[in-house]
Amino acid sequence: MDGGHKARRTVTGRILHRRKLRKAAGVTAGDLMTSPAVTGRTQDTAGQATRVMDHHGLKLLLIANEAGQLAGIVSRTDALAVFDRTAEEIRVELRAG
Repeated sequence: MDGGHKARRTVTGRILHRRKLRKAAGVTAGDLMTSPAVTGRTQDTAGQATRVMDHHGLKLLLIANEAGQLAGIVSRTDALAVFDRTAEEIRVELRAG
């Protein structure tokens, strides 16, 4: 708006979207990644994996085998599915230690 309270230019959703795309074009995976990587181990229990995810605020946890190689990914939903309680009940228990 200018001094006379007239709109000088309207920024549409399309313009904002284009700006975000241009900005994102220069961003690499390395810029976005968590470093060092937070991982679980194939022998960890569901409770241990859930604690790691909760502690680090993760929705996904990379799982490494004994050789340190990527073996898979566990989601928060995967880890919590083995418990017969609500996510909030589990979160309270995990934070209690």
